[in-house]
Amino acid sequence: MICYNCGGKGTVEKQTNLYCSEGTAPFLVENLPVHLCRLCGKGSFSWAASCMLTELIKGKHYPVAHRRVPVFDLKNPDAKPEKAKAAATVPALAEVLGD
Repeated sequence: MICYNCGGKGTVEKQTNLYCSEGTAPFLVENLPVHLCRLCGKGSFSWAASCMLTELIKGKHYPVAHRRVPVFDLKNPDAKPEKAKAAATVPALAEVLGD
């Protein structure tokens, strides 16, 4: 992939965790693929990863865990939480963010 910052052709894909804070409703995304440029060191998301993040914000996926923030795993975005915990402790992200 070509670097969006410097135009270099030496990007490498890595997995990272992304902490997002929107007002008072923070959440964590695990296993987010990011392309890191070997020349300038800047990172960027693929179109697919950007679309997935948009879907998470719109509440189209369930968190795979609930720590102190909703946790999403892009390796398994459609995982369902346990039914008992889902109703009691894991609101849809769109509800949390007020969308």
